[in-house]
Amino acid sequence: MEFNSRKRYRYREITLLDSANKAVLSYSTTEWKSFRVGGVTSRLFDAAFSLPPFGRWTVVGYRYGEAKSDGGAEPGPQVSPKGTRVNVDFFAADVGLERCSSLSYESHELGDSEFYGKLGISIDALGVNAAAGDAIILKCDSGEWAPPQSLILPFQSGTLLMLWKGVFIQLKRDRF
Repeated sequence: MEFNSRKRYRYREITLLDSANKAVLSYSTTEWKSFRVGGVTSRLFDAAFSLPPFGRWTVVGYRYGEAKSDGGAEPGPQVSPKGTRVNVDFFAADVGLERCSSLSYESHELGDSEFYGKLGISIDALGVNAAAGDAIILKCDSGEWAPPQSLILPFQSGTLLMLWKGVFIQLKRDRF
């Protein structure tokens, strides 16, 4: 199921299974439909919106691609230092004072070799214990961010690692 910024949805792929869990029919649609107030899709949207990477976060550390942690000097002013607020919602995101008012999200299954192929470093080299999993690519469609995209790696601990201007910033969710 896909949602868009106008609070509409469509089924990307539907597969009907028989009692033996074998696919008997599969199809996709391109037609966008409106939410019905209080309907199932409206509740699914609200539930999805409460999951990472959505929400308010605080930068608690940072890492360079060479697995250097934040034990030394702070990164340059172009990178968010510790304590900076990050807010990610369905329509927009803020990293410190930088805002993107039109975001799109892509989810990718990334193993260590694919991660290395895309970024030139391994997940292990970042000094984090992460298995292959979903990476979320944030694209600033309004062109307000430079560079225009970022990468988020969610971890089982509930923290996120976000590629921001060449440095991986570590994010911890703020309490509501």
